[in-house]
Amino acid sequence: MYLKRFIELLVVYSFSFSLAIILTGIKTSLLRLFIGILIGYLVLVIPLTFLTIKKMKKRNAVSGSNLKNKNRFQTVLDALPAFLYLATQDGNKVISN
Repeated sequence: MYLKRFIELLVVYSFSFSLAIILTGIKTSLLRLFIGILIGYLVLVIPLTFLTIKKMKKRNAVSGSNLKNKNRFQTVLDALPAFLYLATQDGNKVISN
């Protein structure tokens, strides 16, 4: 996740947490409100970060874009040109492309 996403999550989470405090009418100090926002944000973001990293690793492994673990078949495909020719041979051993 990018820093921009963390900041967006913090702003949205802070707004929703503050709105919930105001709507429920709980009387609290600003320090408690700030600590509540911070703890809630960490509880929300840490699991999301680990799940995102896990998903990206799985996606890279499945798609074959992980350059460190190239198998022999992928190495051969990378060395070949990006086009193929279809060649046929008739009864007189004449090859046609």
